[in-house]
Amino acid sequence: MAVAVEAINIVTKGYRRTMGAVRLLRQPHVCYGNRYARPSWEGHYDFLFPAVLDANVDQLILEFGRKGREGLRVIQRLGWDRALRLGEVDVKTEQIESTEVIAQRIRKALETFPADKLIINPDGGLRHLPADVARSKLAAMVIGTAAIRRTLTTQLGPDQLVELNELTVTSPVPTVEQGA
Repeated sequence: MAVAVEAINIVTKGYRRTMGAVRLLRQPHVCYGNRYARPSWEGHYDFLFPAVLDANVDQLILEFGRKGREGLRVIQRLGWDRALRLGEVDVKTEQIESTEVIAQRIRKALETFPADKLIINPDGGLRHLPADVARSKLAAMVIGTAAIRRTLTTQLGPDQLVELNELTVTSPVPTVEQGA
C-alpha cells in the first residue's frame, strides 16, 4: 500500500486544487471488481491503513452496498478524518434496493461518521446492469438520501446544512440527462 500512496502523491503533486470556480477533488476508489456485475475478490479496508493517511487525497470511494457496515468502524478507528464516499447501492446485483434500505444504510453510517463527511453514491459503475435496473437503483439512492437529508434538516436546522451539500437532492428521480 505504501507504494500506491507514493504513486498517488507523485501524480497529485502538481495537481491544481481549483479550475476557475470548480474545486477539484482527489478521490481514489477501492474496487472489489465488477466484471460482468460480479465481485472479483473479497476483502476489508483495513489494508489501506495507516498508509492511506499519508495519501494526498480528499476522499475515499468505497463499496458498502454489498459489503455491509463493518468497514466503517475500522476506517474510523484507524484515523480517517476526510470525506468518505459511501457506496450504498450494490452494482453487482439486479435486485433493486428500496428507498428505505438505502435510508437505513445511511442512518447506520451516520452512527460512525458525521453527515458533513459522507457522500452517497453507488458501489461503482452500473454499466453491467440493464438500463431500467440502473435507473431504478439510482432513483432509490436519490430518494433514500433525500429522506435522510430531510431528517438532518429537522435535527440541525437549515443554517447548519451548508456543509451537507453532497446530501442535497434537487430531483426525486434522476433523468437520463442528469446521468442516470
